[in-house]
Amino acid sequence: MLIPNLVARSGLTALCDLTAMRFALNGVELRRDADGHPRATVTDGRRLLTVEWTEPAPADYPPCINATPQEGFCVLIDRRDWGAAAKMPPRKSPKAILLNVAVDESMANGELTMGATDLATVQKIAVKPIEGRFPKWDDCLPKYRAPECVRIGIDPSLLASTLKVLGALTGADAACVTMSVPINGEGAVLLEATGDNGNVRARGAVCQRAIDRRLGGDAVKDFRAASVVSDPIADVLCDICSPDQLDAIRERLAATA
Repeated sequence: MLIPNLVARSGLTALCDLTAMRFALNGVELRRDADGHPRATVTDGRRLLTVEWTEPAPADYPPCINATPQEGFCVLIDRRDWGAAAKMPPRKSPKAILLNVAVDESMANGELTMGATDLATVQKIAVKPIEGRFPKWDDCLPKYRAPECVRIGIDPSLLASTLKVLGALTGADAACVTMSVPINGEGAVLLEATGDNGNVRARGAVCQRAIDRRLGGDAVKDFRAASVVSDPIADVLCDICSPDQLDAIRERLAATA
């Protein structure tokens, strides 16, 4: 198996749980799906992330590490071993295939060999798989389909940074942040949270990032772009203001014009 740098160094192990007793959640489940695609999955029982990728031909990897696929391969890798292996591939190379962590799926002597090479040197570690059960995450991952849901696109850094500020504003007692998405899938995403026994109430909005398929590229929706349409007040604030509030804003603007 070949694990690309993008996956190996993405920080997957931040979602591991070191305290779980019932399941083995302190590592990464690495497996081949029925169609042969490699997949890495992590969960702490509250968050779940699974990543599938298309790998280059394992036979093209240098023979210093056997990356040949094995049908039905599935193993749990300790987060520390995953982190150590992720540091091995070069960050840059004229040969793209070297920008992968190579995994020997043959499990010789009950151990897993992970490593990488830059052709000048070879690095390897022998990994002893974690014992224990990993959750049947396939049953936990939502499989929403229209009209059960509205699918939107949003910049992860914008969402993460806004949620972080909302958490700081509401304090440690905030049970959750609620997210409201327009049924039509358009407009900003409304975020709300309450803290300090209800004395602090925070609201925020993050604009969507949509894919314009007609142009074959990204069309970023933001508040500035929305201001050029026929009714800028409604288009920008419709998701965070009631109709009465919108009318009041229009009246104030008209009075100062």
